[in-house]
Amino acid sequence: MSRKVSLATSPERAAEDAPADDVAPAVSEALAAPERASEAVGTAAQNGSKPVTGPSVAADGDALARAVLQALSPGNGRANRCPRDELPERLTSDGVQFDSDDLPEVLSRLHDVGQLQRVQRQPYSVHPQSLVLCGDHPYDETDGLAADICAAIKRRGERFEGDGQLHSWLTEDGVQFTAESLSAALRQLEHSDRIKRDVAEHSWSNQPVGGWYMAPHIYDER
Repeated sequence: MSRKVSLATSPERAAEDAPADDVAPAVSEALAAPERASEAVGTAAQNGSKPVTGPSVAADGDALARAVLQALSPGNGRANRCPRDELPERLTSDGVQFDSDDLPEVLSRLHDVGQLQRVQRQPYSVHPQSLVLCGDHPYDETDGLAADICAAIKRRGERFEGDGQLHSWLTEDGVQFTAESLSAALRQLEHSDRIKRDVAEHSWSNQPVGGWYMAPHIYDER
């Protein structure tokens, strides 16, 4: 679900709160040439206004997700990646009010829908994890619903017995959706292999086809 929440911005960096349209389309290219991605996106517009005081985004995962993507967007001397531990500092410099306890869930949602990739060099115990912006479109309502679907499945054992069960789970979780939006979100998740389907015994069968959640991997940066 998408919900609009006002974000606080600093006087030095009062920019649009929508993520940049032109981002690295693939992790490999993002890793190979982050400086090219930085050049491809212009510096955020400065409007010289006073800081806007907004409520904390902790209660709105989609608003915090957009703030994270904005913090990872190239421009103003930033690349399209940063060490995981530096993300709170970027958000704070952008004037975003947030609870650090909310970040792991938001990062998981963004990873599930392919908006960011976690990269790390082995051995993991030595090298820090980094976050790379890799979505090919701005975070939208389909992304939000797709993330809600993943969260619903993960909370219930990572397996579902059909679209009807997903419908019930989302309703229980208070997620607002339509038949069309649910279909679009499921297509996205299946296309990205985040959801795998069981093989139906007969193509003409009306029996529900279940499936399971496939966790995204951490990109091994060699």
